Amino acid sequence: MPRTRTTPRNLRTVEFGADYLKVSQRTIRRYIADGLLPAHKVGGTLVRIDQADLDALIRPLATGLPDSGFRERRKRRQQDATISQAIEILDARGLADAGEA
Repeated sequence: MPRTRTTPRNLRTVEFGADYLKVSQRTIRRYIADGLLPAHKVGGTLVRIDQADLDALIRPLATGLPDSGFRERRKRRQQDATISQAIEILDARGLADAGEA
């Protein structure tokens, strides 16, 4: 007995997928080969991709979100660079070891 789907598939070609995602057909085929994009064979050789699977590849970037921690990491890097520069200046003046005595 054949299986039935509750939602109809909107199958697209590899060419459509490439145009839709603004990538090359080679990239779409690589996504399929790497398992990032499910694909279906129709007949013997035709490869088709479900529109919903193409849409699933599109997701927002996490940059700018409060929980991303980007600003905190950037601030620490800037502070570390400032401290390193200060140590270099003190070393050049021979004062870096003066506080350790």
